[in-house]
Formats: sequence, structure tokens, C-alpha cells
Amino acid sequence: MPKLRLSPALLVMNTALVIYALTAMMSLRTAYNPALSESTVAAIVGSVLVYFLLVLVLRRSHRYYVFAALIAILGAGFSVFFISQFEYQGYVETPAILTHLGQITSIGPDLGLFIHPNSAATVFELLLPIVVALMFMTRDWKKRVIWIGVALVMVYAFALTYSRGAFLGLAVAVLVGLVAFGLRRFTGRQMLVMVGGIVGVVVLIAAVLLVLGTQVPFVASLVGVTNTRLELYRNSLGLAGDYLFTGIGVGDTFAMMYSRYSLMIFVPLFTYTHNLLLAVLLGQGIVGLVAFVVVFATFYLFVLRVLWIVRVAKPSVLFHGAWIGVTATLVHGLTDARQYVESPFNLPLLFMMMALAVSTGIYALREEAFEERETNFVRGWRSLALAGVVLVVILLGGYLFFNKPLMAAWHTNLGAVDESRADTFIRPLMRPDDRAAYLANARSEYALALAIDADFPAANRRLGNLEVDAGAYDVAIPLLEKAYAAEPHYQASIKGLALAYMWVGRTHDAACLFATLTDVDEMVEELYTWQNAKHEQKQDLLSAYALETAAILEGYTQTNMDVWVLIGDRYREAGEPEQAQVWYSRVLDNDENHAGALAGLTALALERVHVPDAVGCGE
Repeated sequence: MPKLRLSPALLVMNTALVIYALTAMMSLRTAYNPALSESTVAAIVGSVLVYFLLVLVLRRSHRYYVFAALIAILGAGFSVFFISQFEYQGYVETPAILTHLGQITSIGPDLGLFIHPNSAATVFELLLPIVVALMFMTRDWKKRVIWIGVALVMVYAFALTYSRGAFLGLAVAVLVGLVAFGLRRFTGRQMLVMVGGIVGVVVLIAAVLLVLGTQVPFVASLVGVTNTRLELYRNSLGLAGDYLFTGIGVGDTFAMMYSRYSLMIFVPLFTYTHNLLLAVLLGQGIVGLVAFVVVFATFYLFVLRVLWIVRVAKPSVLFHGAWIGVTATLVHGLTDARQYVESPFNLPLLFMMMALAVSTGIYALREEAFEERETNFVRGWRSLALAGVVLVVILLGGYLFFNKPLMAAWHTNLGAVDESRADTFIRPLMRPDDRAAYLANARSEYALALAIDADFPAANRRLGNLEVDAGAYDVAIPLLEKAYAAEPHYQASIKGLALAYMWVGRTHDAACLFATLTDVDEMVEELYTWQNAKHEQKQDLLSAYALETAAILEGYTQTNMDVWVLIGDRYREAGEPEQAQVWYSRVLDNDENHAGALAGLTALALERVHVPDAVGCGE
């Protein structure tokens, strides 16, 4: 059997895998609490090692059948376990018919173990193509019946997850697999018919769903999820821009970092990004993301090589099952990232399927008796290509080193890491001296970034928000205005500038900015929280500003006049009698006998005044 050189695609893929693992390890130094990242880092490094080990073991023999059968059996066991526990999970989004079926088949006792449906779906979408492949490749009818049974059980468990992203991922992967099959087996006319049929079915389904719209619960829930996810992705990209090179650390760091620096609130709202690429970018930085993308780009180059070259000795059906399963989970990863949430469970399985595809592909190439032979032309072409790569690397390095926005991004990244380490909300037990040192470093790095590029939005926003925290509102506003001009749709830029306006008494400007946020009602509730916090801190003027901003944001539609009286009381307690007089008078315009407003004016020894009509945003 001729010797087969390692595919250039696999050489690049292996290098990218090592870099991907290294960026995961380096993220431990970035995370504000490394303990939150350790399990995910171990899963990433372990998954890469498992990949290399499996390729080494499986590519030289038919052991890949035994391996695939073992994994499929474990998947079948997990399917039965998931079905038996379905009734006790309390999934709220599952349709009634699936809930009813699931309750009937939940025959096991409640073990008190929660299984996220999207996590279970990630397992099933990877393993279903393998089970189907095993079903087709066995000649023993008894074994085939067993695999058919396993496939049916797994399909049922997959349906119970009601994971729309997983359904879409598997459907897309199967369609891609059909096209790949057609390229090898069909004539040009047959391919046109198949592709036309696929496109027609997709268009028909899309048209039906579009016509029925929100009348279909599936579509209604999908629309709601899509809107929320798009906002999450937009804000996550903004956060990733602040930590472009280092990331924020993998694992459970996202929740607090996203809330503090994208949503600018003090409680965690989302626990992860719901997007695999964003999870890698945020966790491991741009180098980790590029390595991750290169891994899968070269993986599919190798798959194409096998599909294109191997004609006589067909690759194992497991080869197709493995790469289709990988494709399914990657498409699902565009709307979810369970590989990074339950990483010790889901991530190794993804790399196992990649290893199975690569090992079976290598074996197929070897059976094909294909051997690359170097010629003088090939050697010359490779030398020229190598020289070109070296030249590109030199030019790219020079561009990166002398590029002002990138240098500004680097210093902003360093400042953001120190700022997050100094944050008492995510690190409440920090010593004051350590906090002061981290904040000083952060300010220094932001200043360096702005010295390089005075208009760099992330540095302006981060430094501006630091100045707001320090009470230097007049210093903060010009910085935040620059950031907002460059990032008018990023929530942190909107809220940062609006809060600065509010704290200096520009309540109308603040309210108009807050009005551009997605959830205005939630912002109103947050303003009431701010007013209470400022009142408890004996900062009644700021409390009054927060209340006034909330009133403007609600369009002066408040029906409980006690709230408006409270605004007057806050202004009176802050030593602003004229502002208090206006709000007491506004209350009396709605209720001439309101005791609180009358008492407030009496306490000020002032009379009711005429209050002009309220001015809305843009007027």
C-alpha cells in the first residue's frame, strides 16, 4: 500500500488546533476569576488532545467502526435517559402535544438532574447521522433492525428537545450531504433536478410560514427568540471589541461582564452568547476565533478532497455521517453555543466526530492508492508559495504594528482587563489598594489609546464611563459623545451618555436617548432603582434627576401623582426650590386638591405657578 503524505489541509488544521488550545489556556490570565474558566479550558484542551489521539489510532485500521458503534450505543443510552426524565424537566416552550407524549414516556423516577434541551439536541444532532450510517453499512439484518430502533429512539428524543436551532442545523446538514452525494453519483441534469427540488421545497415552506406568520406557535416563538438574539449578538460584539485581543476568558465569565459593560446593569441577565463564534471570540479573543475558523475551514477542505479524489474505493458511510453531524452542530452554533456551556460534555463529542471523519477520510485515500508525486514544477510552486506566505506575514505584521486603530484597540483591551479586575460588583472582596492600582492602570491604558487615536470609540466610552463612576460628569460627557457618535446603536454607548446627561441635570436629553433603547419600560424601572439608590446615598438632587428623567421617558403619563410629588420633594431636599415648585404645580394641574403638592408649596412658602406644556423628544 503506497505511502500517503499528510494533506496540507490537515497540516494547517493541526497547527490551528494547537493555537486554538493555547488561546484557551491563555484566557485564564484574562478572566477576572480564573476559577470560572478552568473547566471550559480543560474541556477545550482535552477535546483537542482527544482529536489527535483518535486520528492517530483510528486512521490505521477499521477500528473506526467499533468506535462509532460504541459512541452510538452511549448516545442511545443517553436518549433513553433523556426520555425517561422529560416529565421532570419542566420545559416551558415545548408544545402541548410533545409535552403530553413526553409525560407518557417518562417512565423513570425523578433523579433531580436538569438537562438543557439545547444541550441534549447538540448530542443528538451529532450522533443521529452516525446511527443512520451504521444502519446502512451493516449487512446483518438483525444488527440493522437494532440500529433502526436506536435511530427511532434518538429521533423521538431529538423531537422532545424542541430545539429549533438544532432542527435547522440538522436539516441544512442533510441537504448539504444530499448535494455532496449527488455530485459524486448524478449527472449534471440529475443534479439540476435535485437542487431545484430542494430549493423549491425550502421556498414553499418559507412561503407557508410567512403567510401563516404568528398564527403558528412555532413561528411566533421563533420571531420572539430571533429579536432577542439579534440584540444579544449586537451587544456581545460591542463587548468583544473592548477585549479584542485577549477576550474576557472562557467559561462562566460572560454573565457579569455582559451585564456590567454592555447592558450597564448590576445583575446578570444572560449567561452565555447563544452563538458559537461569538463564544470563541469573547472567550479567547480574535486569535482564538481565527484559529477556530481555520480549523473548520481546513476540515471541510479535507472533506472536499476525499469527496473529489476517492472514486474507486468509496469512503466509509461513517465518513459521511461524521462530517454531516459536524455540519449540523456548526449550523446550530450560529444560534446557540451549548458546546461552551456544557463544554465537558458537548465539546469533546464534536471533536470526536471530526476525528472520525478525518480518520475515515485518510483511510479512504489510502485505499484509493492515491499518492502525490513531487515534480520540479510542484517543488518550484511550493517554494514560490512559501516565499509569498513569508512576504504576506511581514506585510501583515507591519500593518498591524503601525495601524493606529489596532494599536488603540490593544491599549483599550489592556485597560478593559484591568477595569474589570477592579470592578467591585464582579469582584466584591477586592482590597481598596488593589482596586485603585487596577483603575489607575486602566485609565493609563485608555489615555494611551486616545493619544494614538483620539476618536477611538471603545476607549472614549470606557474612560467616559469611568469618569461617570467617579462623578466627573462634565469630563465624561465629551468622551461619551464621541463614543455615541461612532456607536449609536450600542446599548453601552446609549446608556453611558444618557446617564451622564441625567446626572448633570440634562434630563430631557437623557430621556430622549433612553427612548432609543429596545426595552423602554425596563429602563424606566431601572431609573426608579437609581433614584432610590441616590436617595439612600444622600444625593437627593441626583435622585430628583432620575425621577424626572423617568417621568419624561414615560411621556408625563404617570397617573399616580404621588410620584410627581416625590420629584418635588427630592428637589426641595436638594435645595432647588424653583424646580420643586414646578413639579408641585404640575401635580396641581392634574389634581387641584392634592395634599402632598399643597404641603410642599407651603413648606417652600411659594405659590403655584403656570407650567408650560411638556416638550417631547425632537421638539
